[in-house]
Amino acid sequence: MTPSKLLRDVLRRIRSAAGAFEDNRQGPNLRYTLADAVLSACACFFLPSPSFPAFQRRMQDD
Repeated sequence: MTPSKLLRDVLRRIRSAAGAFEDNRQGPNLRYTLADAVLSACACFFLPSPSFPAFQRRMQDD
């Protein structure tokens, strides 16, 4: 399996698992799905950044 296919498979599995999480959020701030939030959290661990604030700055700059 090529690295890109492996990555797509891993992301698909993470999104699928996160889709099964119970989402009890309420109110107007529901712009992003819980699966998107989980994938964002995973990105912090898989993309090289020295800290979470540095990761946030990088994401805003991109």
